[in-house]
Amino acid sequence: METTTFIFLLLIFLTSSNIRTSSCADDYRYANCSQAFECGNIQNIGYPFWGINRADYCGQPGFELKCQDNVPLITAASITLRILDISPENQALMVAREDFNSNICPHHFYNTSLDSTIFRYASELRNLTLLYGCSSVPKVPFPEILREPDCFINGTNVKVFCVTRNLPFNPCNSSVTVPILETSAEALDNNEITTYEALRNGFGLQWRISNDQCENCIDSGGSCGFNRTTNEFACFCQDQPTAISCSSRPGA
Repeated sequence: METTTFIFLLLIFLTSSNIRTSSCADDYRYANCSQAFECGNIQNIGYPFWGINRADYCGQPGFELKCQDNVPLITAASITLRILDISPENQALMVAREDFNSNICPHHFYNTSLDSTIFRYASELRNLTLLYGCSSVPKVPFPEILREPDCFINGTNVKVFCVTRNLPFNPCNSSVTVPILETSAEALDNNEITTYEALRNGFGLQWRISNDQCENCIDSGGSCGFNRTTNEFACFCQDQPTAISCSSRPGA
C-alpha cells in the first residue's frame, strides 16, 4: 500500500513539474528570432534582416530578405537586388540589380534608387547610364560611349549605348542609371570587361541602422527584434520581451 501511494505521489510530482517547465518555455519570438537567415552563399544573417524562417518582428522594416532558386534577394524602392555578400560587422551589402542578371535589356526602365533613411551608397562607385532607343550615336560632350548589342523590347529591336559618366541630358528615348564599382568602370573604359560583367559585379551599400542596441541585447542572452506597434527596437528574452536587454527586465 505504501509503495502504491509513493508511486502515485511521484507521478503527481512529475506531472506538475512538466506543467511548470512548459509554462516557462521559450518565448516564441525569442525562439524564432534566434534563427539565422541562410540562402545560397549568404549564411548566418540576423537582425536587422528578416524573412523566410524569420518573422517580420525579427527585423526592421525595409530589411526583408527572400530566397529564390537559392539566390538571396532584397527589394529597395521597388528594385529587386541580388545579394552578393553581406558583412554584418561593417553593416555593408554588395548587391547587383536582378533585372540585369541575364542581359542588359530590362523590362522596365527604372533608375536605381534607395530609401536614404535605410541605406546609403558605399564609396568608390560610379554611375553607369544605359541608353535605349537611340536613333543614332548619341552626341555627348565626352568620348566614353560604348555601343552595345541591340535589345529586343516590346517586339522591336532597340539600339543600346552605355556611358560611364553622368549625362547632362538624355539623348535617347529611354535610359537607366545603375551604380557600379569604380574598378568596374575603369575596366569597362579600358575594354577589359563588358557592360554586362560590370553590372553583375554589383555595387556596395551600407545600412544606417545602429547595431549597438542589438549587441547589448545579445550580450544579455536575448534575441534582437522590432516592435512594429511602437516602431522601436525590441529585445526578446527567453521568458518575455523587453525594450532594452534581458538584464534590464523586472526580476532579472
